[in-house]
Amino acid sequence: EIGFGMGDTTSHIAKGMPDKDFIGVEVHTPGVGSLLRLALRRDRVRLSVWIGILTLMMVYAPYAIKLAYPEEAQRLARVNLMKTPAAMMMGGPMFGGNETELGAMMANELMLTLIVATSILAILTVIRHTRAEEESGAAELVLSSVVGRYARTSAALILVGGVNAILAVTMTVAMILTTAISIGLFGGGLLVLRLADQSRD
Repeated sequence: EIGFGMGDTTSHIAKGMPDKDFIGVEVHTPGVGSLLRLALRRDRVRLSVWIGILTLMMVYAPYAIKLAYPEEAQRLARVNLMKTPAAMMMGGPMFGGNETELGAMMANELMLTLIVATSILAILTVIRHTRAEEESGAAELVLSSVVGRYARTSAALILVGGVNAILAVTMTVAMILTTAISIGLFGGGLLVLRLADQSRD
């Protein structure tokens, strides 16, 4: 049946003819895709701010760790602190073979913070497009059109999944570029010092 709406009539007919197979096609455009586009328009600024802030946290992390723990002994003391039962209960086990390396320390220091931040973002986004719409009465208006019962929830979950995928890409790129730049600056500084020593000789 083409144009079966919410499927109630098609389902009723199918129950009366169990020996037949029915295929329903709805050509009306409103649905999960339209709700997803609406959610993107409503949250384009809000989600952009969240993604920007979390990505900037990843950009700042290497410099913050180097500033807080400039010496190997200080980094080792921090690693030993993170291995205590209370710290492991909060952040989980340590990562990396060499736990004082920059990448391993970033993972160990930032993992809990970023998990909590992205979880808050996901929860607030889903609530904004589900429960908040029910309280404001917008949900009844949406459901009065040709959409499925779970269309709002599906659109909210797809939106959150897309945002998490974008965050994974942006934070990974930020970490790679920031680490490469910091290593490059460190190597450049060593080169300058070496040239200065040679010029004095």
